[in-house]
Amino acid sequence: MKELIKNKSDFDQILQKLEIRAGQIIEVEEIKKSYTLIKLKVDFEDETRTVVTNIKPYFENINDLLDKVFAFIVNLEPAKIMGIESTAMILPGEIEKDKIIMLNCQPGTRLL
Repeated sequence: MKELIKNKSDFDQILQKLEIRAGQIIEVEEIKKSYTLIKLKVDFEDETRTVVTNIKPYFENINDLLDKVFAFIVNLEPAKIMGIESTAMILPGEIEKDKIIMLNCQPGTRLL
């Protein structure tokens, strides 16, 4: 990302294109044959999306994610990961430092 952002104007243009919304995790599923990936079903109030993420190693029990609200980038191109189409990207904070950032707002709230 650093090489993409050469100046403040570039950064501002990237920010203008991002759509970040609050989403509530309503289902969590392990992905077979993966040590790090999990599949989430996320409620954005007006729609439900599937998200594949690599945050599994940071949780003793992935079901602890149920009903939690996180920020998600929702306007990325869908990506196939382990054969599953992922239609958003979670922004959990500094998970390697145990600083998970959960939100206290309604699913679907536009954050950026």
